[in-house]
Amino acid sequence: MSVVALFAKQSQSVIDISRLAQLTLSCFKDLNVDGVVQFAFADDISVYPSDVPEVYKHLLNSARTAGSHTFSHGRFLVFSFTHVQLLITDAPVDDVERYSRLHDILASLASIAEARLKTLKVNTLLKEQQANTRMVMMLLEMASRDNRNAVKTIMTELSTSLREMTTSLNLTSAQEHAMMGISEGALESLESLCEATSAVEEHFRGLSAQLDTAANLFHVSESKAAQR
Repeated sequence: MSVVALFAKQSQSVIDISRLAQLTLSCFKDLNVDGVVQFAFADDISVYPSDVPEVYKHLLNSARTAGSHTFSHGRFLVFSFTHVQLLITDAPVDDVERYSRLHDILASLASIAEARLKTLKVNTLLKEQQANTRMVMMLLEMASRDNRNAVKTIMTELSTSLREMTTSLNLTSAQEHAMMGISEGALESLESLCEATSAVEEHFRGLSAQLDTAANLFHVSESKAAQR
C-alpha cells in the first residue's frame, strides 16, 4: 500500500488536472500494469493518454453511465466514480492473489483521485468566477462613471434652459416654482439612477472580495499540503 500512501501525498501538491492524470498513470507503471485515466464533468471529458483506442473510451463511458464502481471483463478492469474512471487493460486475471491486491489498491487510488479532482475543479471554477466578476466590476465602474457624467451634463443644460426660460417668458412666481419643481424631479430621478448603479457596483465589489477570500483559503490549503 506504499503506492497508495505516496499517491495520496503527491496528489495534494498537484495544481492542475493533467498533472493528476500523469501522476495516476505513473502509479500504474509502479504496479506493472497499463491503463487509461478518464476525468468527466458533464460533457467535459478528458482521457489520458489521449490517443487510446475507441473501445477503451467506450468501456470507460459505459462504466461511468452504469453507476457501478467496479467493472471487469477478462483482462479489462474498470473503476468508476462520479468524475474519475480508471481502466486497466492488462489485469493479471491468472494470478488471483495479485489481482485481488491490485483491485484494492486501484480502488483506493480512484477514491483519492476523485477527491483531489473535485478540489481542483472547484478551484478552477473559482478562478473563472473571479475573472468574470472583475470584468463585470470594470463594466459597472465604466457605466457608473458615464452615468455621473451624463447626469452632470443633463442637469447643467436643464438649469441653463430654465434660467433662460424664466427670464425670457416673464413667468409668474408660481410658474417659476413649477418649473423648478420639474427640475428637482428630474434631478431626483437621475440621482436614483446613479444610486442604483452604485448599489449594484457595491454588491459586485463585495462578491469579488468574497471570491478573493475563498481563493486565498484554497491557496493556503494547497501550500500547507505541499509542505507536508
